[in-house]
Amino acid sequence: DLHTTRKLYEFLVEEERENGPTLMMNAASILLLGIYQYTGKWTLMLSALEDVETAHDGAVVTHVVRLVVSDCHFRLGNTALARSILAEILSLDYEVRLRIAMSLLGLDPDRSQFSLGQLKFTFLLESILRSSFSDAIMSEFWEDVAGDESKHLDEDDVLEILKEHACKVRDVTLRLYVHVLSLRKALDDDDAQEALNQAQLGLHLSETCGFGRWLIEMRLGMAKAYILGNMPNESLIQAQMALNRAMETEVMDAWGIADSLHALGVAYKGLCSIEDALNCFHQAADKRRLLDHPDLSCTMDEIANLDVIEK
Repeated sequence: DLHTTRKLYEFLVEEERENGPTLMMNAASILLLGIYQYTGKWTLMLSALEDVETAHDGAVVTHVVRLVVSDCHFRLGNTALARSILAEILSLDYEVRLRIAMSLLGLDPDRSQFSLGQLKFTFLLESILRSSFSDAIMSEFWEDVAGDESKHLDEDDVLEILKEHACKVRDVTLRLYVHVLSLRKALDDDDAQEALNQAQLGLHLSETCGFGRWLIEMRLGMAKAYILGNMPNESLIQAQMALNRAMETEVMDAWGIADSLHALGVAYKGLCSIEDALNCFHQAADKRRLLDHPDLSCTMDEIANLDVIEK
């Protein structure tokens, strides 16, 4: 509940002005970051975080909040600003970056029972889970704090480890992460049925438990799976729903918008609606160009191929 959390922040800010910093401020920070983790409502989150920064006049703004602000800016398409903030974070001493990472995981840096090796392994898991284009900021941060650990495992290894742990503990987050990585693997393997199954399961879990940040990826996964299964009508519906989510006022996910437009173009192409496909691909290209999106060339190739057909 972002509204309630923001009210709590406003109350604690007033308390700090009168009585100095309180332990409750840390509790509010953890609560706010927890909500950020689940909702994917980037415009609301950035507004809340920047209000905190303004209210405190820089005195109690943590590096953790700065990293989250960087991630929000990246998702909203402000890539240069996001990367400049990330560069500041990555230039800090490793001990400070380690404390940032532990705080993001909800661990007390001064009381943790985990060894450095165990922590680095967890950081690696987070890096791989965030390895999509739109999650590049957090992926790079987690890879940085994982250090040499990142050389020891690949995505398939991590998936098997997560599956094993998800069977042992009743943790919704782990189950969702299994669906995320299983979906990506199935798409890489051109396995339409498995991709669709994982996307549907992940979508249901995301909607039921409020994991809003994964909704767009799941919808786009379903759109891709339907294309693999030669079902462009169904793909079009999922791509449009992904775009609708990405364009919500509270979300405005620039990467989600760009990728949804590309997916719409692919679906229209499957329906032989060349004009509509070209329109979507051109919009996607404009968005991806602004983001310096790694898959811009894929969109440009689609445009070139359709231009030939249209002529």
